[in-house]
Amino acid sequence: QYRRLSAEARARAFSVSNMTSTELVRRVREILADQLNQGVSLREFTASVRAGEVDLGVTPTSSYYLENIFRTNTQSAYGAGRLRQITAPEVMAARPFVEYRTARDNRVRPNHAALDRLVFRQTDPAWQRYAPPLGYQCRCAVVTRRERDVDLTRVVDASTLPIEPDPGFGNPRL
Repeated sequence: QYRRLSAEARARAFSVSNMTSTELVRRVREILADQLNQGVSLREFTASVRAGEVDLGVTPTSSYYLENIFRTNTQSAYGAGRLRQITAPEVMAARPFVEYRTARDNRVRPNHAALDRLVFRQTDPAWQRYAPPLGYQCRCAVVTRRERDVDLTRVVDASTLPIEPDPGFGNPRL
């Protein structure tokens, strides 16, 4: 049916489709920002997005996709806040090391698993490249450590690691 439309009608249809997509993205961003501040659940987020889709007359987005958006953005916000906390000078002085931790289950990606239990010096500027999240739906975390609690033979130089964060990740926003 779309191929039978004139070039002008196709351009108009695409424009309307793009406008709807742009409006939906804007609404999802607003919902997410608002709900991150309120600490809502995935179920509440999904219901809000679905209500917006009904208003726009678009096909409901897959639950899996909405879960990905919610979990990834929640972890990104949490990760940025956590990084801001642990890189504060007073925290770095008291706890000069960070240890990377995964969920240690069968859903952990190989590049994340390779970082599990590695310890970095907070003064190593390259370690922040591995500050979670390192990918979509990443469940990893970093834990601060006091010097007396660290086996110094386990401390690695982050700049020497051949491990890469997933595309689009690895550059935390403070």
